[in-house]
Amino acid sequence: MEDTAADDGIPMKIALISPTAETTDGWGNFTHHYAATLAAKKVDFRLFLPRDHSRLEVPWRERVSYHLPKVHLRYGQWRFLSTYLAPIGEFGEFDLVHSLFATPAAYIAYKAAKAHGIPMVMGAQGTYGIMPFLHRFDRRFHGRVLDFVDRLVVPSHFMKSVLLNFHRGRDLGDRIRILPNGIDTTNYHRNYHRNNQRADADPVGEYSRSEIEFVGVGGLKARKGFDVVIRALAIVRRKYPQTVYHIVGGGSDKYKRFLAETAREAGVGDHVHFTGVIHEREIAEKLRRAFAYIHTPVARNWRLEGFGMVYVEANACGIPAIGSHSGGVPDAVRDEYSGLLSEEGDPQSTAQCMIRLIEDRAFYRELCKNALDWGRSHGWPIVAERFLELYRQVLGTNGRGTVTG
Repeated sequence: MEDTAADDGIPMKIALISPTAETTDGWGNFTHHYAATLAAKKVDFRLFLPRDHSRLEVPWRERVSYHLPKVHLRYGQWRFLSTYLAPIGEFGEFDLVHSLFATPAAYIAYKAAKAHGIPMVMGAQGTYGIMPFLHRFDRRFHGRVLDFVDRLVVPSHFMKSVLLNFHRGRDLGDRIRILPNGIDTTNYHRNYHRNNQRADADPVGEYSRSEIEFVGVGGLKARKGFDVVIRALAIVRRKYPQTVYHIVGGGSDKYKRFLAETAREAGVGDHVHFTGVIHEREIAEKLRRAFAYIHTPVARNWRLEGFGMVYVEANACGIPAIGSHSGGVPDAVRDEYSGLLSEEGDPQSTAQCMIRLIEDRAFYRELCKNALDWGRSHGWPIVAERFLELYRQVLGTNGRGTVTG
């Protein structure tokens, strides 16, 4: 039987709202693959994107509408008026509205759901799920949304606890659901058999005559903790001088210069490589060739890692991941199973994790094996079904929803 959302007697036509579906950033990656999975499952949905978004060349492009105003990260900006006054006429045909992320994009979903008397689901991923609480004007608008939503989806236990500390509105704790982010396993598992062989490899022997390559992926910003890893690299290289660190991602030129200077001061300037922004497929191939994945976030001024999909993506490539006890990272990196967690902001602790992977051959092999299982468990078909079940629960218990049978 076809895998459809209507199999249990609850018809669903879902409106998805997102600021981007470009796979070069975390929000867009999430949006693109979630929508693709819903299309494969033959769910009746439409993805709403900003008017100036590039047109998607995908098999499900007829399910995409480009009529939202440009989305801004703060309500308090005067440009938010374009979001606040956005037309909502197209949403009356839907059974449920899901704003995949918080910040002003969610306000469109709020207006649509309120105007048409339909349920609303909203996601809150990390820094930008918390940002509205840091500004008085933003907090006022965002509080309305949080008190209205039927379910608030977060990727980690940490995000749930933080949001409950910031907002004590209408029974919010009862409406929060923790659902992990998904990954495109068709991309990262392409060379499954080759990855699986790594579990039987001798890590020290395999890398003794070449580079021991650690890879980190993410925007060049302070909260990612790339500087911590660079300082840790200097410690590791005293014992294993063939160790190198590749940083994949774009962002602040100023912060990139800071990282390069940090590397030079630590004596590893020639062993830290900046790859820049590359396509998702290229990232997957780079991860498959690497010895291990590492970036160690540091929460600064409420800028934090809400989960960390890239840890799980690296696991799906058959390599262990090193993160830090920071934000929602412990939900993405299962310590001593799919990888290791270092102390936040501590180069010595980070170096110890890196050295342990290099030296403990049996442990490394076990983590590689577990990593593949952990990655598969976060595949989009599995995660999307959990979202669909959430929709069914909302439509089945909320008087605004439509239930048959």
